[in-house]
Amino acid sequence: MALVPLNKIREDDPPEIEDLSLPEHYLKYLLFFMDDIPDELSNVPFHKRSQQIIPKTLPPDHDHALVQQINRMLQRDLEETCDQGPDFHDQVKARQRELADHFNFKGDLNDPKSFLIADNAVSKPPVNLTSDDEASQDPHQHPSGATPAASTNPEHREPRRIVRPRPRTIAGKEHMEQDESSVDQPTPEPSAPAVNESQFPPAHRRVSVSANKGADEATSKPPRKDLEETTEVLHTRHPKKTVKPSEKAKVNPKQSNNDSQWDDMIDKLPLRRPVVPSAPYPVDALGPILGPAALAAHDKSQAPLPLCSQSVFAAGTLCTQGFADVVTPYYRCPASGFYLSIGGSGERKTAVEAIANQPIRERETNLRARYREELTQYQIDLEIHKLDKREIMKMDDHNQRLAELKKLGPEPEPPLRPNLTLEDPTPEGSIRFAKEGQPSFGIFSDEGARMLEGYGMSRENANKTAAFLSQLWAGNPIELTRAKHGDYQIECVRVAVHLLTQESVAINFLGNENFERQGLLSRFNVVYPESTVGTRMTRDLAANTEANIAKYHQRLKAILETPLPLVEGTRNVLKPRELPLSPEAVDVFVAYHDEIEAGLAEDGKYASHRGFGNKSPENAVRMAGVLTLVEDLNAPSISAEKMAAGVTLARYYLNEVVRISTSAIIDRDLILAEKLLDWANKRGGTFAMVDVYQVGPVPIRKKAAAKAIIAILLDHNQIRQIRGGAEIDGQLRREVYEVV
Repeated sequence: MALVPLNKIREDDPPEIEDLSLPEHYLKYLLFFMDDIPDELSNVPFHKRSQQIIPKTLPPDHDHALVQQINRMLQRDLEETCDQGPDFHDQVKARQRELADHFNFKGDLNDPKSFLIADNAVSKPPVNLTSDDEASQDPHQHPSGATPAASTNPEHREPRRIVRPRPRTIAGKEHMEQDESSVDQPTPEPSAPAVNESQFPPAHRRVSVSANKGADEATSKPPRKDLEETTEVLHTRHPKKTVKPSEKAKVNPKQSNNDSQWDDMIDKLPLRRPVVPSAPYPVDALGPILGPAALAAHDKSQAPLPLCSQSVFAAGTLCTQGFADVVTPYYRCPASGFYLSIGGSGERKTAVEAIANQPIRERETNLRARYREELTQYQIDLEIHKLDKREIMKMDDHNQRLAELKKLGPEPEPPLRPNLTLEDPTPEGSIRFAKEGQPSFGIFSDEGARMLEGYGMSRENANKTAAFLSQLWAGNPIELTRAKHGDYQIECVRVAVHLLTQESVAINFLGNENFERQGLLSRFNVVYPESTVGTRMTRDLAANTEANIAKYHQRLKAILETPLPLVEGTRNVLKPRELPLSPEAVDVFVAYHDEIEAGLAEDGKYASHRGFGNKSPENAVRMAGVLTLVEDLNAPSISAEKMAAGVTLARYYLNEVVRISTSAIIDRDLILAEKLLDWANKRGGTFAMVDVYQVGPVPIRKKAAAKAIIAILLDHNQIRQIRGGAEIDGQLRREVYEVV
C-alpha cells in the first residue's frame, strides 16, 4: 500500500497514522506528544499541549495546518486503540513504541533529547512571493546561510504548484485557506510561502526560536524533506470521536470533549429561522367603534397594535355572539370566534386586556351583586320547599300526597352564575357552567398557559378538550353523561375564546399534530406581532384617546345590558335570530371563497395550510356579523361593506398563519427537535438511541419519529454521532450521540 504524504491527506477521508509518510520532525512531534499524556484522554488539552511541544520539536517555519491534522489523527488513533482505564498510560506508551518501530525511529524513547530540535535552529524570513528580488534568492539556502548538498538534487529544480494562502473566517476565527490561483514555476521551490502571523489565532501562530543560539548545529542539519513537498494549508473540521465497542470505553456526559477547540469551527444552524415581520393590522376594517378603540388602547398601553386590535375585537365578539347567527346561502353559523395572541413577557398583555374587557368586568360585578341577593332568597325558598315537602310526606292518604306534591312543584332553581368569562375550564366544567350560568360567555385569559398547559390540555384530556372546543365553535348541542352529576344537555350556547400567551406555549399548541388533525388549530385566528419593548417612551396621549375608549366602553355596556333572546320558558337557553347576507354581501363572500379555494390547489398559495384556508371564508362571515352587530343589534342584514371588512380581516389572519409557519414557529418536527435537544442537555449532552426510544420525549419514542428528528439535529450540526458507540451508565451502546 502506498504511503500518503501529509500534504496529500484528504480531509473527508483521512488515513490511519500507520499509512502516512511522516517526515522526521513531525514524527518527533507525534512521539513527544505521546510521551507524557495523562491517565485519561479527556484530560488532555490537545491545543495547549501542542503549543508547548511545537517549539521543542518543530522548526519555526513548520506548517501549522499539518500539525492540527496530526493532532486530530492522533486523538482518533488513541481513542480507537487505548482503553481509558487504570492502565491507559501504559497502553499509550505501548502504542508509542509501536509507532516508533513502524516509522523506524532511530532515537531513544526514554531520552527526551531524542525528540528535541536543535536549540540554535533559526529560520531566515519567509520568501515573499510577490517580490522579484526575494523570489530570485535560492529557496534551499539553509537558515544559517549555508547551502546543503541536498539542494543540488535535480528533483528540487522541477516546476511545481505554489499555493498562496489567504485568510478565511470560519465561525468567528481566522484561518488560512488555499487560494485557487497557482503558478507553475520553473525555478527552484521556495522554502515556504510568506505568511502573516497576525492572521492566525494565538493557538495557531508559529512559535519562533531565539536567534542568539549557536549556529553550528543548524548549519549541519539537512534540509527538511517535508518542505520539498507541495505545501497545502488544510481546512480544519471537527474530528469525529470514535470509541470501539470492544474496548468498552466510557463517555462521561458531564465532561467536555477533548476537541472542544474545534466546536467553534462548526457552523451550528438554528433550528428555526427568525420570524418574518408581520403586515400592518387592518385596523380600519374594525369599523367606527372597534377601530378607534384599538388605536386608543395601543396609544395608552403602547402594546403592539395587532394585540390591541385582537383584544378589542374578541371582546366585541363575546358581547354580540348571543344575539344572532350569520346565514349565508350555503350554511348558518354562530358569530363566535376563537383568537390567539402571541407576545413575549413584558408586552403589556394584561394592560391591554384591562382596557378591552373593562365593560365585561363591570357587567360581571353587577351580576355578582345581583347573584348574592338572589342566592340568599334562593336558600330561603329552598328551605321552605323542603319543610313543606316534609309535611306533605307525613300525610297518610296517598292520593292527597300526590296532589299536594304537584301543587308544591319542583325545588326552586339557583340563580345563574354571574361569570361571563372563564380562564382554564375543562369540558365538564364548561358544560356545568353553561347549564348553571350565562348562555353566552368567553374563555378569556391573559395567561393563556393556564388553559393551553392546564389540566384540560394534559395528555389524558387534550383530545377530549379539543373535540369539545370544536363543538363550541360550531354551535352544536352538547351532551354530558356522568353517574355522579347526571345527564347534561346544552341545546344552545355561544362561546368566544381569546388566549394571550408567550411563544414557548404557543408553539407547543400550534405544533400539536392531534389538534391540527382534529381541526381545532384552523379555528383560531392568530397574531404574533413584533415587540414594542424598548420603544415605549413616556409621552402624552393623543387628544381623542380617552374619548374613543369611553365610546367603546359605553357601546359594549349597552350591548351587555340588552337581554339575550331565549327560548320561551327557559332562563339560559339561547334562541339567536338569523342575520343574513345582503345580495351584494353574498357576491363579496363568494368571490373570497373562490379565491381561497383556488389557493388551496396543489400549487396554490395556501396548499400547505388547507385547514386554515378552508375555515377562512367562514371566519370572514363571522367577523362581518360581529362588526354589524356591534354597530346595530337590530341590523336586518350584513352589508357588502361589512362583508368586505370581514374578508380583509380573514385574509390578514390567513396570511399571518402562513408567515408564522414559514418562520417555522409551528413546524412540528422542529419543535420536537428542540424538545429532544433540551432533553439531551438535561442528561449531560450524551445519549444513546435506545434511551430516546425508552425515556425520551413521548412523541419521539417510536423509531421512525426518532430517526427523523435525529436527522434534523445532525443536519443542523446540533449533535454528532460518536463513531463506534460508547458505554453509558454501565451499558455498552452502539448508537450514541452527543450535543455539539
